[in-house]
Amino acid sequence: MNIDMNKLLKVTLSILFVVAVWFTGCNKPDEPNNGGNTPENPAIVSTSEVQHDGTVYIEAVFEDGSKMYFALLSSTEVAMVNGASFYQDNPSQVYKYRGEVFVPESVAHLGTVYSVVAIAYKAFNDCDLVTYVHLPKSVTSVDRCAFLGCRNLTGIKGDNVRSFGSWAFYDCESLTDVFLPSTTNRIDDLAFALFFETINPNVITTITCMALNPPELGNNVYSGRFIQKISVPMSSVEAYKTANGWREYADVIVGI
Repeated sequence: MNIDMNKLLKVTLSILFVVAVWFTGCNKPDEPNNGGNTPENPAIVSTSEVQHDGTVYIEAVFEDGSKMYFALLSSTEVAMVNGASFYQDNPSQVYKYRGEVFVPESVAHLGTVYSVVAIAYKAFNDCDLVTYVHLPKSVTSVDRCAFLGCRNLTGIKGDNVRSFGSWAFYDCESLTDVFLPSTTNRIDDLAFALFFETINPNVITTITCMALNPPELGNNVYSGRFIQKISVPMSSVEAYKTANGWREYADVIVGI
């Protein structure tokens, strides 16, 4: 009996491929989930809602059991809020944010997908256990007092934030490397200030601002901090050195 070795090899490889696909689970697509299953867009397994004073609040539960809270801004957008907004009648039930936090780009609830566009007033207020926060590109504003008193916060990454509200990072003493994305156009009063009447030499702070045009600064934005260096786009160094609010740091403004 003559055996065609080429055909036999092709059949063998086809069988091995089918077996490999079966055992790796590639024979069916991933199950859909709310938000995706990546650090940038963590998976939400369930949602619920309450209403207080005409505002709808959503509680989202993630795969690891952690929770996050949102307030409806419109038919397509939500803002991240503090859990106390959801559990106004039972504050002991509030999940307190902690560790490294990944804010999702969107939240699916009752058949509607809402884009997360803002970090609302006091969303992370006094969350001493939060160390780092990742914001999705959908978030364009960090509202006043959003991270007030987060003393162990060491960094925040948000590539599309345009405005930082007053007191947004007030008394965040561990936040010594401040990154402001190229989209930044406004930083309000005391946004990154510390609870010191005079500069604290122990809190050495470096600032990187990628905006080509110097953002408009409110009053005492960096009050209490010892600003060691401010890095800005090379082509904008002179503009920063002469801009209101920035000019007082002219000696430490350098180009990158």
